[in-house]
Amino acid sequence: MSYVPGHCQLLASHRSRVSTLSGEHVNQSEGESPTVVDGRTLGFHLYGAPDGTPVFYLGVVDTGIAPDRPGIGKSTIHPGRSILGYPDDIRQLINHLGLNQ
Repeated sequence: MSYVPGHCQLLASHRSRVSTLSGEHVNQSEGESPTVVDGRTLGFHLYGAPDGTPVFYLGVVDTGIAPDRPGIGKSTIHPGRSILGYPDDIRQLINHLGLNQ
């Protein structure tokens, strides 16, 4: 696959459906590595709804923390709770890690 500016998209055949602990299905790409103009490859994965608004995460920090949302990955589901309760989970994680800033 060659990189063509403005034409980089993931075909439906490259997506897989992942089940979360809650039984929810999340679309996730198998990953791609288009070739950029100077011949290098640029690996990436796409997550979420195919018709959603894309957001780029640029991992440019030395250290990062990426918690799983409730019911996804290694986090258990919290029945009856909305995403609005997630900040409290993050505060508890901050306390657990002993972070003060």
